[in-house]
Amino acid sequence: MIEKAFVGGADKNVEWLLPWWFERLQKNTSNPIFIYDFGLSKKGINWAKQKGIELLTLENNNGWFMKPAALLNTPAKQKIWIDVDCEVVKPIDDLFSFVEEDKIAIAPDPVHSWGCKYNTGVVGIQDKPACVEEWKTMCDNPESFFQMGRGDQELLWEMIRAEENPPLSHIPKQYNWLRIYIEKYKKYHKDVRIIHWTGQRGKEIIAKSVRNKTSTLKVL
Repeated sequence: MIEKAFVGGADKNVEWLLPWWFERLQKNTSNPIFIYDFGLSKKGINWAKQKGIELLTLENNNGWFMKPAALLNTPAKQKIWIDVDCEVVKPIDDLFSFVEEDKIAIAPDPVHSWGCKYNTGVVGIQDKPACVEEWKTMCDNPESFFQMGRGDQELLWEMIRAEENPPLSHIPKQYNWLRIYIEKYKKYHKDVRIIHWTGQRGKEIIAKSVRNKTSTLKVL
């Protein structure tokens, strides 16, 4: 089994982000990168073939809730999920030092609109922790917990928020520096490694950056 790997996934609606995401991640890691096909178009599948990427699939392809299943399924001992709207700007192989047995490695979210304290744009695990199996079970039936329109992040918070010692290990915030934080406070960490361009606004910034061949930060 592979010791360490990064993981991502997309469907046809966000597959346009894959070349941008993959290029930046590949530049900043020496570890394998796995990509899940959550419903890619022929164009997305052809891009992966041209890059020599063997796409992974899962039985259920509801990409909005497939993160824990993908992490559990990925054939590596330690694996770190990175959302495709995350821009890797510096080397990140030291991320694996924050992954601990039987825990979910995750960074804080200081700006969530209704109090969720962690952001699942970057998530790491080792092997198959029981807490991730529980998270997956919730993601398999999200409507049982709250109305649609919320995602895996809110389900994780629902799972852990009442626990005095939740099964988490902590990723420093510069590995998941949120777009909202940049826009709200007009700053980013001096050693920022990953910028997470969240939401529709974030995707617009990425698209303009790619179209104009300029830095995302210059688009703000």
